[in-house]
Amino acid sequence: EPNGVFGEPFFADAFRRLVDPSGIPAAPDFKVSAQSRPRIRGRVECRPSAIPVDGGGRVVPALRVEVHTVEERGGDTLIRRMFVPPTMERLFEWLDGSHDLGDIVARLERHLGTGTAERPAILKYVRGVIEGLHERGLLTV
Repeated sequence: EPNGVFGEPFFADAFRRLVDPSGIPAAPDFKVSAQSRPRIRGRVECRPSAIPVDGGGRVVPALRVEVHTVEERGGDTLIRRMFVPPTMERLFEWLDGSHDLGDIVARLERHLGTGTAERPAILKYVRGVIEGLHERGLLTV
């Protein structure tokens, strides 16, 4: 059942992290600054999906984000799969190295139609996504 929900790439990523810790960047204290210009190191695919809410069969809409990187020996290798709310698709377009953190948050606010009251929550969410991608070696700053 977990393989059906998370898929093989999820477990392959977890296995690599457990078996080969050298593949994990050694920056546990990495923090995103306002001037950071994050860039995803690979091709991003976003697909509509759903995730289970509970064991009762209820699901909520989600966006499955897959980051593909080029393997050193050649070829395309799926490295990371993550699920995010469908409204976050544009965020991954802006992680191209040409926007700093403040610009990304401002763009996301406009896209979502939120105001300054929601800014701290949006900033926290964006930082979490960026830090998670960086932790897996899928993002440069």
